[in-house]
Amino acid sequence: MKVIDHPVLGEVVLKKNIRSRNISVRIKAEQINVSLPFFSSYDDAMAFVESKVAEIEKKRAKLVSRKRLFTIENPTRTFSFEMYLVPLPQKDYQRIRKGDKLYITFPGTDNPLTDSAQKIFRGIFEYTLKQEAHKILPAMLKEEAEKHGFSYNSVRISSAHSRWGSCSSSKNINLNCYLLTLPEHLIRYVILHELCHTEHMDHSKHFYARLDQVSGGKSDEYRKELKVYSIG
Repeated sequence: MKVIDHPVLGEVVLKKNIRSRNISVRIKAEQINVSLPFFSSYDDAMAFVESKVAEIEKKRAKLVSRKRLFTIENPTRTFSFEMYLVPLPQKDYQRIRKGDKLYITFPGTDNPLTDSAQKIFRGIFEYTLKQEAHKILPAMLKEEAEKHGFSYNSVRISSAHSRWGSCSSSKNINLNCYLLTLPEHLIRYVILHELCHTEHMDHSKHFYARLDQVSGGKSDEYRKELKVYSIG
């Protein structure tokens, strides 16, 4: 195995593999892994990587944009709390909550961008997000329903990465805890969207007329803005 510190790509890990017939590249946020046949040289592998630098950077940018990346430099901000990563001389990962600040302390020798570290951060983040969502979203739903004359049967909080919310024909509303990663006006827009489904189960002109009415004539604007955000 050989590790190269590339000026553009950062850490590039080259590994010879008896099963490899060709040079292949696996892209991660924190490093680039290159698998090569035993008969290939490391120089051959790096020449291949050099020919793909622009393509690799483009794919990595898409990878990072699809998935929330937790970093020391940029705190993760939500509707009700901010999460900070703090490297310390310790052996494990710890969750510390102080008011609207959530601190995750972790071993200073660990790279926070590895898949294993990101999985831990994501688990703690989602756990806290669910706790907050159970306190905030049902109350917000009740407020909007009473304000605009809607009625619903029940509300459930989920963490699915497929949709912001849903409403069944029985008027059971499902809201995603990741709504708390949105600006407040978009949280309320999604809630109003689902409440409108208690009256119109389809996306007919009557549904959109009602949604536009309760969202202050800004339903089109908010719908376009929501597309900028991803769940997770």
